[in-house]
Order: sequence, then C-alpha cells, then structure tokens
Amino acid sequence: MRKLIVSVFTLIVSLIFLTCAVNGDSPEKGDAAERASLELSKKLQRLLSAEMNAVQNGMTNLSIAIPAGNWESIAETARFMANGYII
Repeated sequence: MRKLIVSVFTLIVSLIFLTCAVNGDSPEKGDAAERASLELSKKLQRLLSAEMNAVQNGMTNLSIAIPAGNWESIAETARFMANGYII
C-alpha cells in the first residue's frame, strides 16, 4: 500500500514538472501591460519565500531518493511537503 501511495505521488510530481515545462516560463507577448501587480506584506513575502524554499529542497530530496529507491525518504519528504503548504 505504501509503495502504491509513493508511486502515485511520484507520478503526480512528474506530471506537475511536465506541465510546468510545457506551459513554461516564457513571457506572453503583449500581455505585460495587462498583468496585475500584487502587493504582499513583508511577512507574507517571507512566508511564501520560506515555503518555496522548502518545496525546492523537497524536490531536490525526491530527485535523489527516487532513483535510489529510498522509499522511506520519499514518503517522509512527501508528507513534509503535503503538510507544509500555507496556501
């Protein structure tokens, strides 16, 4: 059962990466003037930055643990990431 959960999580993470790669970070032409500016408080900026750093660290851990087959580390990292979101 645990391997199934880890496998499903790994599949979801892979799909997210593929979606990000397809949708890309390329700027849309002509939409720069139409983009809305979002002002965040310094506290919220720090929280979001800390969350994104934690996600990045988790993804780094997963990218090492998955090829190594370290299922315990994968499950622990997945739990940490799932419980760490503030949004």
